[in-house]
Amino acid sequence: MHIVTSRESMPWLILFTLLLSSSQSIVSAENIDSNHPPIIDFNMQDGQVITGESTFTVSIEDEIVPNTVNWRITGFSETIAFSDVTESLFFEEFEGFRDLWSFSTVIGPSIYPSCSCVFELEIEDHTGEIYYIHRTIFIGEDIGDMPASIFMFGDQQWASKNLQITGISKSLDETSISLLYLLDSSPSIRCAVNTEGTFIESEYIFPEEILWTESQFSFELEISNLDDGWYDLRTLSRVIPDSFTGQVASALYSEHCISIRVDNTPPEVIIDGTSELIEGNSKIEYSGASSYDDVWGISGLTYVWSLNQVIDNNSRVIEIISDSNDRVVLFDRTNAGVFQVCLTVIDKAGNTASSNLSVEVNNTPPIVRLQINSIFFTDGEAVQLEKTDKLLIDASLSSDTDNDINSLRYIWRVNNIPMYVGSSTDLSWPSEIEDEFLLTIEVLDDDSASSKLSIYVQDPDSGSSLPLPIILLLASALFFGYSLMRFRVNTAESEIPKW
Repeated sequence: MHIVTSRESMPWLILFTLLLSSSQSIVSAENIDSNHPPIIDFNMQDGQVITGESTFTVSIEDEIVPNTVNWRITGFSETIAFSDVTESLFFEEFEGFRDLWSFSTVIGPSIYPSCSCVFELEIEDHTGEIYYIHRTIFIGEDIGDMPASIFMFGDQQWASKNLQITGISKSLDETSISLLYLLDSSPSIRCAVNTEGTFIESEYIFPEEILWTESQFSFELEISNLDDGWYDLRTLSRVIPDSFTGQVASALYSEHCISIRVDNTPPEVIIDGTSELIEGNSKIEYSGASSYDDVWGISGLTYVWSLNQVIDNNSRVIEIISDSNDRVVLFDRTNAGVFQVCLTVIDKAGNTASSNLSVEVNNTPPIVRLQINSIFFTDGEAVQLEKTDKLLIDASLSSDTDNDINSLRYIWRVNNIPMYVGSSTDLSWPSEIEDEFLLTIEVLDDDSASSKLSIYVQDPDSGSSLPLPIILLLASALFFGYSLMRFRVNTAESEIPKW
């Protein structure tokens, strides 16, 4: 498998601390917010040669005791030693508001096997921030021919399209070294240890470009051609023979392996929810729980929701919700209109995908209910009102969706002329009207949707106790009966024989 490298820079997402030549280090933390990070003093030098038992001391100056402190020695992709010293920290008061905690450890060839190793110090402070210090060390009674130490940061990191590799490698006596790598699908046991200790250099590839800062290196790999899944990245550090002094007779190798999670495929985004709604106060649920990342599932996906209102083909953002756990959200439906529910899903490798759902929230007009002197009336009915009396006309029991019910407007009309406003009022006989008039109540919501109900109001002293529609109906019936009778008489006369 041939992998082409790229020169484009890419932010490295795995924190590591700079190697400092001085014995006192103020290290950086992951996502540090505090203005007063701990001051860590460590008397181990980078490239430390240890031929006998040596004591090394770490001092931590901070306001509160660290949550955890541990160290490990790593060589040839194996952990040679590990110690959690959290409970054995020595405390002593310090000047000002900060105190001092320390511990010591002894390292030597009689305690640990000979190796070109990396000493890693990990400190988690009281805020939960984690700090690292790394030192290359060489342990052995005879260190004449030792390979370079090598350690890569970012084990089990996520990568998409490009992979940024960063680590440290150092050789004895500053002998020049070169790096090679091998990237392949992980077997059932990731980063299995090379028990034979032999390396076939031809199986490895030289990176196109390596950036060095003292013993710290970085290079970039282009991985867009890889399928999603686990990969083992083995980096080989080789001491280059010195042709001038002849100090190195043959190439010496050391290797470090880390596992990489390659995710080149964006998630599949699915929004579950209705696209037709009726206005109301209750919220409506939309779910992105069906969204998934093909190989890696749903673990670690981040969901970013937005609700946009569409007006004249222009979109206006109303609400944004961003939370890694928000696979389900609730949106208001208090306003009618056309909206767009948008979901963007981001996986741990930084791939993004989006989906939109068009949602129409429909407004329903009010339902008019009219009471006159506590008696309900329907559209087209009639009521009598003496010209000297009053009627209590009441539409306050009209109904609408719960979001509009408290903002209804009421307009009362007499013969289609607005006369009153409000849900109820007293009705008197209009002075300019003789026998009958049409009373209409119109109820409007805040979206100007309206409903109407009309009844006839009659004067009982006008000589007609029947509503005008009924009178017209009776007149029409009498006219029809008369016409039918005339038709039959004419038909009968036409059938009499003419003698």
